[in-house]
Amino acid sequence: MRRKSLVNAAVVAAAAAAAWLSGCYSCDIKGRNESADALRSVAVDPSFTLPGEARGGQSAVVRQSYTIADGQFTFNRSVEKEVGTLGADFVPLSKGDAERLGAEPFSGVLIRGIRTPGPAEAAGLRADDVIVSYGGKDVMSVERLELLIEADAPGTRVDIVYQRGDTRVDVPVTLGAEKRVVEGKSLQQQLRMVDDRDRTGLKLAELTSEAHAAALGPDAPAGGLLVVEVLEGGPGFFADLRVRDHVVKVGGQPVAGAAEYGNAVDAAQPDGETVLTVRRAGRELELPIEVVEDARGRSDFNVFDIIRYRGEPAGWHFCLLYHLLFNSDRMHKVVRDDGTTRNERSTHWGAVLDLLHWKSTEGGRKELRLGWFFPISWGG
Repeated sequence: MRRKSLVNAAVVAAAAAAAWLSGCYSCDIKGRNESADALRSVAVDPSFTLPGEARGGQSAVVRQSYTIADGQFTFNRSVEKEVGTLGADFVPLSKGDAERLGAEPFSGVLIRGIRTPGPAEAAGLRADDVIVSYGGKDVMSVERLELLIEADAPGTRVDIVYQRGDTRVDVPVTLGAEKRVVEGKSLQQQLRMVDDRDRTGLKLAELTSEAHAAALGPDAPAGGLLVVEVLEGGPGFFADLRVRDHVVKVGGQPVAGAAEYGNAVDAAQPDGETVLTVRRAGRELELPIEVVEDARGRSDFNVFDIIRYRGEPAGWHFCLLYHLLFNSDRMHKVVRDDGTTRNERSTHWGAVLDLLHWKSTEGGRKELRLGWFFPISWGG
């Protein structure tokens, strides 16, 4: 009987500890702001060309994208191009292979296999031959050999020295052709950033002409600023501003760049309101937004952990009696969804060791949990 009582007491203590730890965990109301994710590798139509760029004679474009990070705009382009090839696969010449083949360790590159038909086969090369020279240049690594081959156009005749057993052979090879997707950075530019998170909860970028065309499309209105970050729980969050929104007017005044934006927001009284006109997915929206003095402000109080409150833009947390009697959270998050962002709000509260727990999200999903083990969910 005593053993059973001890077991029951241990179960209750463990459950209480789990509930308390759950409450402590819920104190961390800083979610991961996914604003930046929506500006990484954003796809651009492969037919797009940068302003002033001539595409004539260029290799076929497979994909294009741009990234904005740390105030820098990067335009990436992957092209399919025809490059020279020997029609063989290579691996580094290890010490073991060198001893097996009678070659000096690390003296060249080992042919692992020959593709047929191909230039290497036509020149009489075989698997386990060691290439020591290409076009009169020593090759000590696979990377160097591949770079030398790709630097020559298909059809180029080049002299190759290879070793087979104790014999070194000099043979001319005419390179074949193969298609390869090559990725590279076509453009990098520093952008002028506007950090207005204290007043509107927004961080914006003034785009160059190239960045403007790539990010917004060649037909987008000139000027304006691009939203690159939305402060979770800030004025822009509640105004439903989104990352990649194109701000074209503030308070009805056209915005050409950072200076005009600053002047227009300055004209709004602190703790007042203005209207941002933004373009999003081809539509023009007018979004009322508060202008405050300290959107990133925080506050908290704690009475011996019996009553605890902490508030910040990302949400607030309130609890009674070490989270055991009651705990409640309101959380604001910027989350990525299908390549764009959305502003999500959720509410949690738990009572009596979290035996009764409620959770709801802005998307309409709701969950009621009884006794830790019986969740009842409904909604989106």
